[in-house]
Amino acid sequence: MTKTRKLFIPLAIAGLLMSACNSFLEVQPVSVASEAVFYKTSQDAVVATNGCYNALLDIYRGSTLWLFSEVMADDATDLDVAIDNFTFDATNGNVETFWRLHYTGIARCNTLIGRIESIPMDETLKTRLQLEARYLRAYFYFNLVRLYGEVPLVLEEVKGQAIPFPARATLAGAYQQITADLTAAEALPVSYPASETGRATRGAAKALLAKVYLTQRNWQQAAAKAREVMDLAAYRLLPNYADAFTVQNRNSAESIFEIQFGRGGQVGTGNPVTGFFFQQFAPAGSGDIVTGIAGSNGEGRMVPTSEFVNLYETNDPRRDASVRTFYVRVTGVRRDTVRINHTIKYQDPQATVGGGGASGNGSENGWRVLRYADVLLMYAEALNELGGSNALTFEAVNQVRQRARGANPATVLPDLAGLSQAALREAIYRERRVELSFEGHRWFDLVRTGQALDALKGRNIQPRNLLLPIPQRERDLNPNLTQNTGY
Repeated sequence: MTKTRKLFIPLAIAGLLMSACNSFLEVQPVSVASEAVFYKTSQDAVVATNGCYNALLDIYRGSTLWLFSEVMADDATDLDVAIDNFTFDATNGNVETFWRLHYTGIARCNTLIGRIESIPMDETLKTRLQLEARYLRAYFYFNLVRLYGEVPLVLEEVKGQAIPFPARATLAGAYQQITADLTAAEALPVSYPASETGRATRGAAKALLAKVYLTQRNWQQAAAKAREVMDLAAYRLLPNYADAFTVQNRNSAESIFEIQFGRGGQVGTGNPVTGFFFQQFAPAGSGDIVTGIAGSNGEGRMVPTSEFVNLYETNDPRRDASVRTFYVRVTGVRRDTVRINHTIKYQDPQATVGGGGASGNGSENGWRVLRYADVLLMYAEALNELGGSNALTFEAVNQVRQRARGANPATVLPDLAGLSQAALREAIYRERRVELSFEGHRWFDLVRTGQALDALKGRNIQPRNLLLPIPQRERDLNPNLTQNTGY
């Protein structure tokens, strides 16, 4: 029997009450609970924490995170022309949705962090659940500040009838809170039993903190935190690059934090737990040719640009593991080659289409938010910025290249050596681009390294586009929200 994949519970002020089963996030609907009867037991606390994780599913499963992190960058184009060509404004639906989904997650975290204090339960578990919520809250705010700049910093549950109208906090204040939450979360366990797979860990907190420091150009602390992840000895690169993205290797030794999708939602919950990336990123109209799943049909989203496809070094195995430039359509005795770029990182031969309910559909393959390769490259970049190329810098980036090379001769992706600080900087940027392609990093890398305006000048980017506009609907509701410059 196939084991039920881990599910997350939607929870808005103690909405649906679910009963946790044997496996973390494996749940069955029980009843609708009011605030008066919720947050009374340790099981309530676990369910509420799972509700915090649930927000991640909407953020990744929809077309918000990858639209802004990949399509808005230079490696992919999309059907969403407004995002693709920077013609969106403050009324854009995706701009609003991204904001709303993140604040939904933040609200759930705030409620859990505050209310769990009054629950009589094991203190070790209570502390761990609070720290998991703080990790997630930091992640939500990190995304918000990277895309919108200054945002309201809400850290407590909103209670009663009074409607707060918070102003935008300073970036310094937001980053101080993000750092505080992640520093606290470093006390999380290094690992969990198999039944708890998917929860935030000590390594996830340190890795995300390294990225926070890297974004702030705090090279010393970025290098230190990345090194701490490496020294945990809890992670490693899988021998084969392509294996890092298969459904069989979800939550592998290379995956530091991963979004947990299931094969369909539980009956009656409407849980968006299924992953459909295998269809979304297959060419439009390709039917089941690319996906290999009967009844599926590609949507043609996040199409790799030709400039990106041609970026790979000669014989780099990561190219064939990440993108295809054509597929073959067979009609009777006729074979037609349809030339169109598409990413295959999210293909899942075990996915299903149709059914729904408890039987499920779609893919249970996770989205890798943080991988060990990312940590190695962050470490190399920070060390290089601290003082130029050195043995440790080359060793870190070459680990990534050597794994990608696999059993090929050393002339394929040869080790980097003897580069100046400037040349190594560009090599690391390039390495991040091909190693982490279509995983949600490119836009953030372009902005934090100051490359966005030059890299995207052919797409009509303007300085104002380095930040998204504050959603107009939010400003209509909250008179204290100012707008970003240029919108």
